[in-house]
Amino acid sequence: PVNLDGYVNLRSFMNYSFPVKAIKTTINLNASLFYSKLPGMINYILTNTTTFQYNAGFTIASNISQYVDYNINYNAAINKAQTIGSVTTNNNYVNHNLSGSLNLLSKSGWFIQNELTYQVFDGLSGGFDQNFTLWNAAVGKKCFKEKTGELKISVFDILKQNQSVGRNITNTFLEDTRNMVLSQYFMLTFS
Repeated sequence: PVNLDGYVNLRSFMNYSFPVKAIKTTINLNASLFYSKLPGMINYILTNTTTFQYNAGFTIASNISQYVDYNINYNAAINKAQTIGSVTTNNNYVNHNLSGSLNLLSKSGWFIQNELTYQVFDGLSGGFDQNFTLWNAAVGKKCFKEKTGELKISVFDILKQNQSVGRNITNTFLEDTRNMVLSQYFMLTFS
């Protein structure tokens, strides 16, 4: 092992939020920047891996009343990495995430919940660029005095498309990963 100087890891995050009273909605705008510099040594040759990640997104969140609630979110992450050593490698990929939820509650205590997420990975190795939609939903009834209880049936991954892919970048390797994930299931809960 060799101790090397020069490791840097910087992160920033900004968020601006404002209400839109006409539609009883709050809009959140966010941006972040991640920078890292990772020194390394391979076969006595000094390497440096520099990574930039740019994120930007928005959230539209509403609570129109206690009976209607919705959220719409979008986030884009642009990743750029370069390793300089005996060989220079560049790596760029993008991840998009668009999601939304809608919750409806009746005065009698019946409710419907929906969550939809669309993921796009672009720039990964062959077979790892993925686009998929994850849809979860539930229906239930609030019960007891003051509606403190809840009986709900939920279904996860209605479209049977759930996936988990990612990328790890170091100064010695680039690795695309795919993990086993729980596929469609149903669940009955009482709380």
